[in-house]
Amino acid sequence: MATGTLQDLLNSGMSPEEINALLSQSTVGTTGFNPLGTMGGEPYVPPEPGYGPAGMVDVGTERNALTTGTPPNPLDSEESKKQHRQLMEWYYYERDRQSPNRLEMAVDHDFYDGQQWDPEDAAIVTDRKQMPLVFNEVAPMADWLIGTERRNRVDWKVLPRTEDDVDLADVKTKVLK
Repeated sequence: MATGTLQDLLNSGMSPEEINALLSQSTVGTTGFNPLGTMGGEPYVPPEPGYGPAGMVDVGTERNALTTGTPPNPLDSEESKKQHRQLMEWYYYERDRQSPNRLEMAVDHDFYDGQQWDPEDAAIVTDRKQMPLVFNEVAPMADWLIGTERRNRVDWKVLPRTEDDVDLADVKTKVLK
């Protein structure tokens, strides 16, 4: 399922939980990042110190500190690792929490882009030697709503009551913008 539309994914027979899990998986393959996309709020566990990609021993930092006398990187401290671990836990928590909303947004974007046919319905129409045409009314309507909202924005201005209130009114006007 490397290629295809979101509609293909929705019609694949997978449960919503499986789809959410698939969509929230990470594809980043850097050192210390789980390419399988840890799910279920599991805490992020950084790789063991001294090990690089694919379990290779990374002795460059220890050797550099021992031979040249340069101090180790401050990001290797326990406090930095603890902070990084907390940030990664928050990231995974929010990614899992937002995945249903992101799925719904992806479906909405497909509709805006004109991908509005279910694959089964499109196949039925194609079997009848007809084209699955789309007369996209969603995109113009969404564009009209966005334009109407932009044209109707109010530019607030606070007016002073006396000459002494001019500076305060300017500050209040800037706060409202």
